Amino acid sequence: MNEERVLEIIREKTGLSEEQIDKVNEVIEEHFVIGKNNKDKIIDGIKEKLGFDDAKADEIYNAVMEVLGNGIFDKVKEFFRKGEAA
Repeated sequence: MNEERVLEIIREKTGLSEEQIDKVNEVIEEHFVIGKNNKDKIIDGIKEKLGFDDAKADEIYNAVMEVLGNGIFDKVKEFFRKGEAA
């Protein structure tokens, strides 16, 4: 799944505008997505760039992580399917 598709799915899940999604993407690109401290940094960045409260920023963060996690899971499944064909 490419970056444009990931952002499109996040937009669908969150109902954010394209401009807001671009800002969320900026925050994500500034921080490594794994790790407790980085979660806090991403949520703080979303609140700062978009002016959302804690609950909305956390909701967006969770939607982003769900989409990224599903993308990673799909890649792993694809990898093992290719291995079975060999």
